[in-house]
Amino acid sequence: TATDDALAALAAVLPGVLAALARAAGDPAYNLFFHAGPADDPDAGQWFQWHADLFPRVTTLGGLELATNLAVNPTSPELTAPVMRAASPWG
Repeated sequence: TATDDALAALAAVLPGVLAALARAAGDPAYNLFFHAGPADDPDAGQWFQWHADLFPRVTTLGGLELATNLAVNPTSPELTAPVMRAASPWG
Protein backbone atom coordinates (compact mmCIF):
# COMPACT_ATOMS: atom_id res chain seq x y z
CA THR A 1 0.00 0.00 0.00
CA ALA A 2 1.31 3.40 -0.91
CA THR A 3 1.69 5.88 1.93
CA ASP A 4 0.41 9.43 1.65
CA ASP A 5 4.03 10.64 1.60
CA ALA A 6 4.93 8.28 -1.25
CA LEU A 7 1.92 9.39 -3.28
CA ALA A 8 2.75 13.05 -2.64
CA ALA A 9 6.33 12.42 -3.80
CA LEU A 10 5.07 10.72 -6.96
CA ALA A 11 2.63 13.56 -7.62
CA ALA A 12 5.50 16.05 -7.28
CA VAL A 13 7.86 14.28 -9.69
CA LEU A 14 5.48 12.83 -12.30
CA PRO A 15 4.75 16.08 -14.19
CA GLY A 16 8.48 16.65 -14.69
CA VAL A 17 9.02 13.08 -15.86
CA LEU A 18 6.17 13.37 -18.36
CA ALA A 19 7.46 16.75 -19.58
CA ALA A 20 10.94 15.26 -20.05
CA LEU A 21 9.43 12.37 -21.99
CA ALA A 22 7.57 14.84 -24.21
CA ARG A 23 10.77 16.82 -24.90
CA ALA A 24 13.00 13.79 -25.41
CA ALA A 25 10.67 11.65 -27.51
CA GLY A 26 8.38 14.07 -29.32
CA ASP A 27 5.41 13.87 -26.91
CA PRO A 28 4.51 10.22 -27.53
CA ALA A 29 1.39 8.49 -26.34
CA TYR A 30 2.07 6.42 -23.24
CA ASN A 31 0.54 4.00 -20.79
CA LEU A 32 1.01 4.54 -17.07
CA PHE A 33 0.38 1.53 -14.84
CA PHE A 34 0.20 1.43 -11.06
CA HIS A 35 0.90 -1.91 -9.42
CA ALA A 36 -0.53 -2.09 -5.92
CA GLY A 37 -0.20 -5.82 -5.35
CA PRO A 38 -2.71 -8.61 -5.12
CA ALA A 39 -5.92 -7.46 -3.43
CA ASP A 40 -6.75 -10.95 -2.19
CA ASP A 41 -3.51 -11.42 -0.19
CA PRO A 42 -3.65 -9.74 3.23
CA ASP A 43 0.12 -10.25 3.60
CA ALA A 44 1.03 -8.59 0.29
CA GLY A 45 2.27 -5.49 2.08
CA GLN A 46 5.05 -7.57 3.58
CA TRP A 47 6.45 -8.78 0.26
CA PHE A 48 5.09 -6.51 -2.50
CA GLN A 49 6.39 -3.01 -3.21
CA TRP A 50 3.88 -0.82 -5.04
CA HIS A 51 5.29 0.85 -8.11
CA ALA A 52 4.41 2.66 -11.31
CA ASP A 53 5.46 1.69 -14.84
CA LEU A 54 5.56 4.21 -17.67
CA PHE A 55 5.49 2.76 -21.19
CA PRO A 56 5.96 5.32 -23.96
CA ARG A 57 4.50 4.25 -27.31
CA VAL A 58 7.43 5.11 -29.56
CA THR A 59 7.39 2.23 -32.03
CA THR A 60 4.90 0.41 -34.20
CA LEU A 61 3.83 -2.97 -32.90
CA GLY A 62 5.29 -5.86 -34.85
CA GLY A 63 4.40 -9.51 -35.24
CA LEU A 64 5.92 -10.65 -31.95
CA GLU A 65 4.10 -8.01 -29.95
CA LEU A 66 0.79 -8.60 -31.69
CA ALA A 67 0.99 -12.40 -31.54
CA THR A 68 2.24 -12.76 -27.97
CA ASN A 69 1.12 -9.54 -26.24
CA LEU A 70 4.76 -9.06 -25.19
CA ALA A 71 6.37 -5.65 -25.22
CA VAL A 72 9.70 -5.24 -26.99
CA ASN A 73 11.84 -2.38 -25.73
CA PRO A 74 13.93 -1.11 -28.67
CA THR A 75 16.44 0.73 -26.47
CA SER A 76 18.20 -0.08 -23.23
CA PRO A 77 17.73 1.89 -20.00
CA GLU A 78 21.45 2.71 -20.11
CA LEU A 79 20.94 4.58 -23.39
CA THR A 80 17.59 6.11 -22.47
CA ALA A 81 18.52 7.45 -19.02
CA PRO A 82 21.00 10.12 -20.21
CA VAL A 83 18.53 11.38 -22.82
CA MET A 84 15.74 11.63 -20.24
CA ARG A 85 18.09 13.20 -17.70
CA ALA A 86 19.12 15.90 -20.18
CA ALA A 87 15.46 16.64 -20.99
CA SER A 88 14.32 16.69 -17.36
CA PRO A 89 13.89 19.82 -15.25
CA TRP A 90 16.36 18.32 -12.75
CA GLY A 91 19.05 17.76 -15.45
